[in-house]
Amino acid sequence: MKFFKLAIIALMIPLAFTACKKSDDKPFAIEGTWEGKLGTGFLGLNIKPGGTLERVSSNGEVSATGTWQFQENSFTGKYTFLSGTIVNISGSVNKSSKSISGTWKNSGNEQGTWNVSKK
Repeated sequence: MKFFKLAIIALMIPLAFTACKKSDDKPFAIEGTWEGKLGTGFLGLNIKPGGTLERVSSNGEVSATGTWQFQENSFTGKYTFLSGTIVNISGSVNKSSKSISGTWKNSGNEQGTWNVSKK
């Protein structure tokens, strides 16, 4: 019986240390600067905290503003240019490569693909 108790204690000690181990994994942060292509042209996005989205031109100027949502591996956004053109984007997020790729459609019934990587 004494051997049985010692065996159980010996098995539980490593479990106690495993349960207390802190994770080194940081949560994925979608917020930040992303750059890539929309169709064959440049696409820059500033994904800001609180759901604010900025479309940025290749020279760094904000050309449209809107909103975004992110849940698990799915990203959606909607932004409006000063001209009134509205663009809806949706994509899949690859957290390990820090990239997003998906489709877009604007209020003029144009559509296509896009992809960005986090800078």
